[in-house]
Amino acid sequence: MLKKIISNLSYSDKYRLLSKEQLNLIDSLSEIQKEKLDLVNIIFHSLGVKLLVDEGMRNLVIERLKKEQVKEIIEALNIEGISYDPKESFVAYETLKVVAEQFPEKFFKALGLAESLEEYDSLKEKVRGTTQVAPPYPLYDYQIDCASRVKRYLNSESEKRVLLHLPTGAGKTRTSMNVVCDFLRDNPNQLVVWLADTKELCEQAVQEFERAWGTLGNHSLPAYCYFGDSELSISGLNRGFLVAGLQKLSSLGKQDKNALDYLYSELRRKTSLVIFDEAHKAIAPTYADTVEKFLNHSENNAFLVGLSATPGRVMGDDEKMHHENQKLSDFFHNNKVTMIVKGYTSPLEYLVEEQYLAKAEFIQLNYDDLSVDQKFGKNNRTVSNAELLKVLSSNDNRNVKLLETISSEIEEHNAQLIVFACTVAHANELAFQLAGVGISCQSIDGGTPAIVRAAAISDYKNKKINVLINYGVLTAGFDAPCTNVAIIARPTNSLVQYSQMAGRAMRGKRSGGNTNCRVYTVNDNIPEFRSVCHAFSYWDQMWKPE
Repeated sequence: MLKKIISNLSYSDKYRLLSKEQLNLIDSLSEIQKEKLDLVNIIFHSLGVKLLVDEGMRNLVIERLKKEQVKEIIEALNIEGISYDPKESFVAYETLKVVAEQFPEKFFKALGLAESLEEYDSLKEKVRGTTQVAPPYPLYDYQIDCASRVKRYLNSESEKRVLLHLPTGAGKTRTSMNVVCDFLRDNPNQLVVWLADTKELCEQAVQEFERAWGTLGNHSLPAYCYFGDSELSISGLNRGFLVAGLQKLSSLGKQDKNALDYLYSELRRKTSLVIFDEAHKAIAPTYADTVEKFLNHSENNAFLVGLSATPGRVMGDDEKMHHENQKLSDFFHNNKVTMIVKGYTSPLEYLVEEQYLAKAEFIQLNYDDLSVDQKFGKNNRTVSNAELLKVLSSNDNRNVKLLETISSEIEEHNAQLIVFACTVAHANELAFQLAGVGISCQSIDGGTPAIVRAAAISDYKNKKINVLINYGVLTAGFDAPCTNVAIIARPTNSLVQYSQMAGRAMRGKRSGGNTNCRVYTVNDNIPEFRSVCHAFSYWDQMWKPE
């Protein structure tokens, strides 16, 4: 209904709603291109529910409603004492403005936007301090095997650390949660600490623990959240499951040193098991210091389990890179548990054949990059070069290839695509271009308002839009199994990040995803990535065999 309402706007109204960036893009078009622009679609996909959140925009939208639309909305509100009187239509318009301001949830639902509101409500909820758990929790055979081998390390008297290595999408969190639940059943008065560096990963851990303990637990157990806007006091925690954000723990360093030492001393007395998610980050100085505060102290002898799809820091053969990767292996005492599947050269082959992962077709997108060559040459390109990223994002040939690929995927396969853009401006421009030719899409980044971001993700997951373009988000901790195409238009020298981006499209049928998927990587003549299969075993030489 929102799109129909936007079509009520006059030509000048529509231009008033466009951003300066969008107006500049329109000015650069030919007259024929301007005539073909679908302004309604551009406004719908670039602003979306923001039209109903911003008071000025919302009042403009309400004022432009047709009388029959006003009547339909008021009837859908179903609020006692509010009805539509055709003789007093002016009152009805003013009533809608008041309702939209005071009862936004009712107004959203009356416009058919309840799903967007539910997604937003889940994001804006204050982080809960303590929860109790419930539902069923099956494991696949290979997950059970990996969990069993991790537990052998855990029960060993001589070993105190191990890294669990599973491909993206293979269930590291679920597998390790099985270990956590077994441990808490046997040690009901102990505390398990789960560490992660983003709110998304922390939320994922909390939700996964609730599912796991609801099936595997044998007594009521508190789960604590210490990340985001949580105001939980972690002083005096005695037992249960604590999910802690690494950044929030790092901020404790600003406290008085004696108070900080006492706090960690208290935590250590009960902490017997520590899980570090995305463990390739474990040797970053601040994070390593935080982890060490839980380990190797007289108050306890806690065991450390790391989780990672890529058990190394960097790819490369020089001494510095080798040293960095060896540091990570040493941090976990060179102990690694990974999938062992007889008859397969790579665990990924097994996961694809058994439909845990989608069969991925990796496609390279080539384009004429003469303008980039002229400025940077072939040997002067690094992914950390912000100027290079800016030039890449504005390369016409490159963007035409991206737009053609996206359009073709939608036209031929009705695909659900996630696009990883070079910059925020690049993401916005691609969304503008796609919306301008009638393709349903949204662009989000770290600065996107929470409600707009939630609405975009909700629309994408529910297949109301085909394309979700992003910069700096939607990697670790984001799951949309409907995705069957990923377009990596953002160069990176991080194999970890590349694997995470590709993994967004690789959920298999048995994981609620697809049988096949396609991963497009733009060829910018920056040192290429190894294959995902090779990436899985790239760092094996750093670890001792089981």
